[in-house]
Amino acid sequence: MCDIIFTIMARERVFTVSSAAYQVFYDILRRAFQAKCYKDHPDRAVSFDSPYLWEDKNPDTGKIFALEFVNGTNLSDTKHFYRRYIDLDPSHKLSGQINIQIFVKGLEYIGIAPTVKGYERLTKPSDKVDHLYQTFLRQYASEIKEVENSIYDNSREATDYLKKQVAKNPELSDAIATVHSFYDNINSGNYKEAWNVLSPIKQNKKPWDGDFEKFKIGYTNTSRLHNIVVLHTHQPRPNILECKVFYDDEINAYTSKELRILDILTVDDLDVFVDQINKLIKIFKEKGLNGFENIELHKLFDPDASEYIWYKANFPTEKLKDIFPIQKSITVRRVQECTCIFARDSWLINEIKSVKSYSLQ
Repeated sequence: MCDIIFTIMARERVFTVSSAAYQVFYDILRRAFQAKCYKDHPDRAVSFDSPYLWEDKNPDTGKIFALEFVNGTNLSDTKHFYRRYIDLDPSHKLSGQINIQIFVKGLEYIGIAPTVKGYERLTKPSDKVDHLYQTFLRQYASEIKEVENSIYDNSREATDYLKKQVAKNPELSDAIATVHSFYDNINSGNYKEAWNVLSPIKQNKKPWDGDFEKFKIGYTNTSRLHNIVVLHTHQPRPNILECKVFYDDEINAYTSKELRILDILTVDDLDVFVDQINKLIKIFKEKGLNGFENIELHKLFDPDASEYIWYKANFPTEKLKDIFPIQKSITVRRVQECTCIFARDSWLINEIKSVKSYSLQ
């Protein structure tokens, strides 16, 4: 059992990289790759933007070019760098993960040189990767900033569109300001002010049942909200506004050894999965907590699983930390549907419904 878990954990040799930085890295990498691999065979060069660039074979050795320069790693997917490029879209993700060994090979390949003594004596990729990555960030700071600015420009276009909608219908302005007020107050820790822009109907619904303290506790693991955007506004009636809210939620999530390995299990590890779930059920019963058995299995694979378990089963926060002692900071992208009503001479939020949440890590 322990050997199986150790093997599974060994697969998780990943490094978190900024999505904007990876876009710049990939662009430089594929240019260097094409220049080197096809230097003596320009007639064989695959289109620069094609993902099949990585699958061509060296006519001299018969081996795939991409696997030659990452020799010594466990890379078998020839389009790994390309897949990460597609996955790490900075307009959808702030950051993501890449295999440490492969990332070190890529950074060295594009000529990122170490600036500290003794680097050549380091044998573990985990000891090398952070230094090379920080060097890369400094060396290509302007290019990375340019990518980040382009994301900002796209977001600004969406905001400008909303301003035009408000200009057509001034009533929208106050309602949208109420929505922003709620999330801005959560971000600032002004929970009472956020509570006060909720309608009595919303306040008295589960899980708060009219109890402000329950509402406040629900945000204790929130570090910061950012990139808050209100879009898709719709007024079915003059006193009602429906909209979607998009934002990135930096939270302090809690996990355990059992939950940490769930997202890297395979079908072959079914017995391990069952053992880990049974172990968690036993722990919850020993703590006198009920409701864990009602958690949907797929939710246990989410990076913010502890947050969902707390919310769904309404566990005391201090007991949850006892069960999930490993704290980690993650960013969760949230999409929520928000409905406002005009009552008591002001706009109030009458409903907040989560549409989608997923980790950016």
